[in-house]
Amino acid sequence: MNSFSPQDADTVDPKAIRVLITGFGPFHKFNENPSWLAVKPLHNTVLYTNPDPIVIDDHAIVTDEMEEMAPRPQPIHITAIEIPVSYQSVLAVTPGLHARPPVLPEPKDPAMVLPPPPVNGYDFMFHVGVAGRGPLRMEKLAHKNGFRMKDADGQYAPVVHLPKEHPRDPEAEVEIMEQFLSLVPPSGHGPTGGEGGNDGVEIPPNRGFGKGYESFAEEMQTEIDVAKLINHMKETGIEVCPFLPAVAASLRFTVQPILSTFIRRWMLAITSAISFSIARWLKPSG
Repeated sequence: MNSFSPQDADTVDPKAIRVLITGFGPFHKFNENPSWLAVKPLHNTVLYTNPDPIVIDDHAIVTDEMEEMAPRPQPIHITAIEIPVSYQSVLAVTPGLHARPPVLPEPKDPAMVLPPPPVNGYDFMFHVGVAGRGPLRMEKLAHKNGFRMKDADGQYAPVVHLPKEHPRDPEAEVEIMEQFLSLVPPSGHGPTGGEGGNDGVEIPPNRGFGKGYESFAEEMQTEIDVAKLINHMKETGIEVCPFLPAVAASLRFTVQPILSTFIRRWMLAITSAISFSIARWLKPSG
């Protein structure tokens, strides 16, 4: 899966594997979020799978009949959307992404046309965000609670009442929020501080995703084999490492906000991860 090309929004192959990629909107002093700059050029582009040959005793087998019925590359259509860096936007948009059929937010750019979502939902979703210096990070773990920092609109996450026996780790909560808002490097502190630090609140309430998320566990692991994905990407020359804290339940990337000359490198990293994940998904078990 090493080629991709633009495609009209109204000509999606009905047999295509459908992928949804999200990037975040403006925040703090950044009028354009680097994650969206990396994601937007991939909108309405198509990757193609490379069908694996039949292998027996480490040798590829090709017969005359197989030549006539050779498997054809399967298209992988990518749709990209931008999500504001605010709790209310995430809470409003996320359920629609998982609906059947999915409901997507209207793009801010009127020239950006969204193709009709697949009736049965997207096959894969990838969430892209920014963080501090360092390599690309593959997040493996999603948190539902513990968000103490303000969002780009200066608002806190909704209060979520937890059972009395539910443990809390204030330092971990601050770290989770900083990663979500992409305001600072992983080891730093946000410009406004966490709730309870500078606003006179001695015991801040637990905040996060409550209503509508009651059935979800406090922590969710991605189903993607991150270790093998990292090895695959390193083989292609992409520096990457595993990372535990995450906000989305599926795979999310965090990338360093650097100059736009590196946007294509991010695009290649994203498409490489998509190709690897879908190849693993299509490969028969056993």
